[in-house]
Amino acid sequence: MKKKPTYEELEQRLKELEQTTFEHNRLMSILNAIPDGVYIVSQQYDIEYINPVIEQEFGPVNKRKCYEYFHDRTEACPWCKNAEVHAGKSVHWEWYSFKNDRYYDLFDTPIKDVDGSISKFEIFHDITHLKRTEKNLRESEEKFRTLFENTPVSSWLEDFSGVKNHFEALREEGISNIETYFREHPEGLDKCIQRVKIKDVNQATLDLHQAKSKEQLLQGLGTTFTTESLVVFKKKMIDIWNGKTQATYDGVVRTFNDEVRYVTVSYKVAPGHEESLDQVLVTLVDITEKILADKQKNKLEIQLQQAQKMEAIGTLAGGIAHDFNNILAVILGYAELAKEDSPKESKVVKNLDKVLEGGERAKDLVQQILAFSRHDELERIPLRPVSVVKKAIKILRPSLPTTIEINQNITAVTGLILADPTQVHQILMNLCINAFHAMEETGGKLGISLKEVTLSTEDLVYEPNVEAGTFVQLSVSDSGPGIAPDIKAKIFEPYFTTKATGKGTGMGLAIVHGIVKSYGGFISLYSEPGEGTVFHVFLPVIKRKMLPEVDDVEPIPGGRDRILFIDDEKILAEMGKSMLERLGYHVTVRNNSIEALETFKNQPELFDLVITDQTMPGMTGADIARRMIQIRPDIPIILCTGYSAVISEEKAKSLGIKEFALKPLSKRDIAVLIRKVLDKS
Repeated sequence: MKKKPTYEELEQRLKELEQTTFEHNRLMSILNAIPDGVYIVSQQYDIEYINPVIEQEFGPVNKRKCYEYFHDRTEACPWCKNAEVHAGKSVHWEWYSFKNDRYYDLFDTPIKDVDGSISKFEIFHDITHLKRTEKNLRESEEKFRTLFENTPVSSWLEDFSGVKNHFEALREEGISNIETYFREHPEGLDKCIQRVKIKDVNQATLDLHQAKSKEQLLQGLGTTFTTESLVVFKKKMIDIWNGKTQATYDGVVRTFNDEVRYVTVSYKVAPGHEESLDQVLVTLVDITEKILADKQKNKLEIQLQQAQKMEAIGTLAGGIAHDFNNILAVILGYAELAKEDSPKESKVVKNLDKVLEGGERAKDLVQQILAFSRHDELERIPLRPVSVVKKAIKILRPSLPTTIEINQNITAVTGLILADPTQVHQILMNLCINAFHAMEETGGKLGISLKEVTLSTEDLVYEPNVEAGTFVQLSVSDSGPGIAPDIKAKIFEPYFTTKATGKGTGMGLAIVHGIVKSYGGFISLYSEPGEGTVFHVFLPVIKRKMLPEVDDVEPIPGGRDRILFIDDEKILAEMGKSMLERLGYHVTVRNNSIEALETFKNQPELFDLVITDQTMPGMTGADIARRMIQIRPDIPIILCTGYSAVISEEKAKSLGIKEFALKPLSKRDIAVLIRKVLDKS
């Protein structure tokens, strides 16, 4: 028979029971107070305990198995950790509950019951917010990666934390102004460059820099830097020193193919990285086409302004040429008359010959001005350029200072070229003036040479549009400072000039180039800094014999015909009258167009020929001619003009005018023209 416990033993057991109950209640209070879910399940999947958190999430157990309660299954879950736990292992894993659409971090561990059996103790930690944040972050990163890789804008992901640490060290050393520091320590900028880490670049960056792989760019910023890039980087460093988290600049980068690209550079520190500066997005927008277009636009605007100036000059030149031609007509006309009245071998005749020679040069110059103002083609004739070159040198010598020495090497005989003498003169004068400007301050040697050369196809490899053959080579050299390589390519462009304001329009070499090209020739240039410059002009020789020059020995034709001479310039009219009367003609002069028409209207049969100026007050020569022809259709008329923008030779002849002549006319010219018209009539 079992011995009954004593009172003391019962009292001890009661205390132990109370202690156990207290500990149990305290444990349950703890389990019930835990903010995470807690449950205990037996080896047979019976739920032995759930705390309020789980009951709130999944409801009452109602004697269901754990797989029924949590998963609505009819049998144990394949992923169940019971076997591992009952084998004495602790397991840490994640689980997604489709019942409440939430994620849990689970920790399972074995616990022993009083009878020695093992149950699974599991803690549920709700990580839904973390999971969804991770998912959103992952999706955001994927979107960013997609945008980063596919955006057409060059994008760089850079780490400036090394720069930040460097700046903090500088501040500790007492540096307060980074701009001053960079100015006094240029190497400080290189240190900053070395501390920037390039984390990633996109495809647009590879395209912009013509890189074959990202590795070429990830090596560091220095691989694509130019002098201009350093200027932009310095601005960026100053802004970062001053706490700016974003800024934009214009800059220049160099590609791996050594091409320069103009870009707009922007940087922005990623939100949340303002302190560390370890996430900085830098973008480069290629604005090369815009910059070049703007430059071209500015260039065209300048050219338009210059063209408008040239047009205005052309209009002005036309007006000046008209008046100058009238003055020349008087000078040449009276010089011829004076020469006729002087003894043939006298000094007066020789002096008058010089006046006439100068007048003819002036006449050619006016014709060139008129061609310029009307954009006319000058008359090209077969000629040997020797005489033109020698005359140009004679004119040039007095206009140059004695500090310029002229050395000439002119071959006496060359082949014929098809050219306008005035334009050949213009080519040489423009090249010589350029040479003079190159030596204006220091003096030097101006070389002029003329010779005939033969060029083969191999010699003309850089001139594909020029045919091989014989050329006249005109060369002009100077001993000036030479031409820089970057200027050579632009030197023949219209309006391009390196001269100071007021010393040139930038048209001289462009005009020379245009004339030479129009003759089927070409121009080459050799120049090195410090070695002077030489221009070689090559003009093709034509296969044609030159007609012998006609000497003015034939008598000037005259006649007894009656001429009505109309010109509002009295001195011109008087000179014309004297000249024509010496040729035997009977001349009636009128200085007023209205009076001239009235004279003709009263006695139209009195005159065999009418010579009229074009530009006169009251009525133009063309209007007079039209009315006279209405009165007498067979009257021959010669229309003379110093310059007119309103009538041309074709238009004049369409009105019935027999001949159209440009002033000034020599006595022989006007005499031959009169006989031509009258003999036809």
